Amino acid sequence: MDKKSSIFYTIYKNNELKGYILGSLHMLLNPEDYEAKKEDLAPYFDKCKTFIFEINTQRLYTQLPLGIERVAYELLESKEDTSILYLEALAFQQAMLGMRIFFGESIIQLPWHSYNLLKNYAKPIIFANKACSFFAILYNTVYNLFSSQKHSLAVHKFQKEQQKISTRFFKEYQQEKFTELSHEDKISLCIEERHDDWIEILRDNTDIQGPVFITVGVAHLPGEKGLIKLLEKEGYELVPQTLHLKDEKKVD
Repeated sequence: MDKKSSIFYTIYKNNELKGYILGSLHMLLNPEDYEAKKEDLAPYFDKCKTFIFEINTQRLYTQLPLGIERVAYELLESKEDTSILYLEALAFQQAMLGMRIFFGESIIQLPWHSYNLLKNYAKPIIFANKACSFFAILYNTVYNLFSSQKHSLAVHKFQKEQQKISTRFFKEYQQEKFTELSHEDKISLCIEERHDDWIEILRDNTDIQGPVFITVGVAHLPGEKGLIKLLEKEGYELVPQTLHLKDEKKVD
């Protein structure tokens, strides 16, 4: 399996099992596939003591789509004596996801888009993003009146392009592989800037008991500055594998 595109890895250090890292995707599974994924992941969860997530959505996990991340939270309900660690605050992600707004026929990145600002001032930025969204709605309404619905046509075109990209990501993910996001998307989502802080948390947290199970967005795994490369620089060996178990021997 190609290490550059896998979504699931076993983590070793000095030939000792340290845990697993799984790239999640907000995708909708049918109930049968959802139960199958839960069955696939259960043996790995049984081996782990610490569970690390990108953000804290546990209290809202029943509102998540029937996907991998929800599987992980549901499996935690049956675990005892476990610890859970979150790499980021939920407010950070809410602020980050509101940074791009349609004005007229173009998407703009709001001027306060900065990883350090997002990290330190997430709540004020959420308010600022909402204010900009409100003014964008007013602007776009007027723009459509004088520009023959050009804004609506631009949004429709963008949505069709995003649907194609989402469909490709979904198909790749079903095959348990994933390619890097575009440079623009990585910048918009502060993908690479966040990783150094995450590695610092994993490196210096003495409360982490292994083995660990790490679940983060799949876009954080590949690339020269992705988590796979960074963990390897920390001295870990990451072995890609499939979730589709044929027998218990596959669970190391």
